Amino acid sequence: MGGYKVGKIALVVVIVMAMTYLIYGTFFKEGPRFGVGAKPASARISTDPLETGLDQILINLSKGPYSFLKAEIAVKAGNRAAKAEVDRLREPLRRLVLHIASAEDGDVLATPQGKEQFKERIKQEARQQLGLELEGVYFQNFVLAR
Repeated sequence: MGGYKVGKIALVVVIVMAMTYLIYGTFFKEGPRFGVGAKPASARISTDPLETGLDQILINLSKGPYSFLKAEIAVKAGNRAAKAEVDRLREPLRRLVLHIASAEDGDVLATPQGKEQFKERIKQEARQQLGLELEGVYFQNFVLAR
């Protein structure tokens, strides 16, 4: 009878430990994924010190069969001073990207050439409107939806 109780207690301890590990590993090990203290998906840390991630965008496209664009965009500055300026103007740059994306044709964005043209337009408009010299524009996720 005593061995049965010890076995039952051991089983409960194992289950509690497994549940604790699952909860800890799923929600807290790399920081919370949602709720208080959660970082947006685009807050992933780049290994490039000159790269700045913009928040995820979700925008209605103006024409074409695709109605929505969901993307995570990062931009790369040419040097540390330019990176500091990009970081300072991050929110206006994000709004500029949203404005540019809203005028795009989904059919064109669905092609590799269209994506490259979109990147070049972002670089050109950032230079003209914000005075930012961007070395590169990168898509971490790029999803077109109807």
